[in-house]
Amino acid sequence: MNTNQVRKLPARKRRLAFVGAGFEESMSDGEFIRSPLYLLIENFIKDDGSYADEPRDEFRIVKKRLYRGRGVAALHVAGQQLDEARERELARTCIRYVEHHVRPEEIGVLLIQEIQAMAAKENSVVGKHSMCTFVPRDYAEFSAENHFVHIGTMLMENPLTSATPGVLRPVAQASLRERIVILGKFDAPRSFYIDGDGGPSPSYNPLYTAPNQVVPSIIISDVSLAHPPFVSHRPVSDEG
Repeated sequence: MNTNQVRKLPARKRRLAFVGAGFEESMSDGEFIRSPLYLLIENFIKDDGSYADEPRDEFRIVKKRLYRGRGVAALHVAGQQLDEARERELARTCIRYVEHHVRPEEIGVLLIQEIQAMAAKENSVVGKHSMCTFVPRDYAEFSAENHFVHIGTMLMENPLTSATPGVLRPVAQASLRERIVILGKFDAPRSFYIDGDGGPSPSYNPLYTAPNQVVPSIIISDVSLAHPPFVSHRPVSDEG
């Protein structure tokens, strides 16, 4: 980052924050355990959560763990603040979803809907596009030996009955629940890029890193699937 150029920007544009969520490994009773972790790297947020008029020249790192004794879930809001009543309501809904074992995709839908509602209010600091990531507690670290990359899901058109081969393309408009679907065994982080306009592309994948290894983001601008003919046959009756 060219800090000389950054210093020339207005204070509002020099505010910068990186937010992360996942698990942190620690030692307990002689074995490693993973605890949910919230991570914030920022240069403008005060200890009480309010914003400083002038961003600091240095960044600080804030880590918060979610201990089992403090509840089953927590909602952390960084950047654009929510109304206090709305934030409490949203947090209660997330906790209720976890307590009732609602699928994680539903929590993703809930939070993205909140982001899109903010963006729809012509809020210049909230973008309409989202990246939603799910991280299971029991997962293998990304490494040279374990390098599976999940690129999300994409809803395709239904094939039509035809005597000739055809081509399937992504559905032009799909609901959030149709676009955030964890398929197969949930044993690795899954990410879903949600275009705010509802379109299937472009689609982006997170950048994966490991010691001495970086896997660039995968960008899908268009996709199509060729399929063989689909022919329907009338059932053969046993009756003469």
